[in-house]
Amino acid sequence: MSASRVIHSDQLPWESGGHGDLFVHRRRRLGAAAGGRGLGCSMIELPPGKTAWPLHYHHANEEAIYLLEGEATLRLGDERIRVQAGDYIALPAGPDDAHQLTNTGAAVVRYLVISTMTKPDVCVYPDSNKVGVVGALTDDEGRVRPVVTFPASADVDYWDGETTSLGDDEPTPVDPQVREREIQQQVEDDLQTLKEKLAREGSGAADPQRPKGNETTSRASPRAETDAPSTDGDDDLDALKQRLAREAAAASEPPSSSSAAVDPDSLDDLDALKRSLDAD
Repeated sequence: MSASRVIHSDQLPWESGGHGDLFVHRRRRLGAAAGGRGLGCSMIELPPGKTAWPLHYHHANEEAIYLLEGEATLRLGDERIRVQAGDYIALPAGPDDAHQLTNTGAAVVRYLVISTMTKPDVCVYPDSNKVGVVGALTDDEGRVRPVVTFPASADVDYWDGETTSLGDDEPTPVDPQVREREIQQQVEDDLQTLKEKLAREGSGAADPQRPKGNETTSRASPRAETDAPSTDGDDDLDALKQRLAREAAAASEPPSSSSAAVDPDSLDDLDALKRSLDAD
């Protein structure tokens, strides 16, 4: 097992990369060949006058460069620094350490570039105002694309392209506060109806079922009943009003996941009282 972690760099093939006349390099992927996971390392060769990649910086990964041969110019932010064999360069993540190495000497430059391997990563290219997404997007066949770049001007609103309204076949969610107001209104309407009925009975409104004239029964006279209406309805109404007042006060407090705006039993009490009054 340990032998598989040791590789001989001169036995690895060179990979050619770059673009156009300026970006030209050769590369040996040492870390991947040795089975590295969290730390990558590549050997890079630059011919005279060439550079490997555009000026860039990472948001997730930190890099480092160690020069093995030759002389080069390091562009680090707004600075340009002359470096040579034996120099080590630390490149933390972030815009302050945007970097680019160019061979400005007469001989080939060879160096190691070391990097953490955090994915996904976001890479920014200040010269061209581009943004690259590293190791997060896939192609149509599901394969991970190494880097996908976008112009910074492609910025869109966070909600752009999203469906932000319910379809015709989707139920509209019930707002708990709206439901609470509906129940309170129902309670108030029922109370008003009961008060009006009690007021009519207390005023001695004619009852077609009562005995008329001098008719008598074994109970007290109809006149006495009219002059002294029962207070049972008033007592029941007062008790119910007090109970509903307590529940309304509790409903005005911040609701919790287990609380209800109005106790359903109060509505049952209203129905029972209405039936009782109707029966009278």
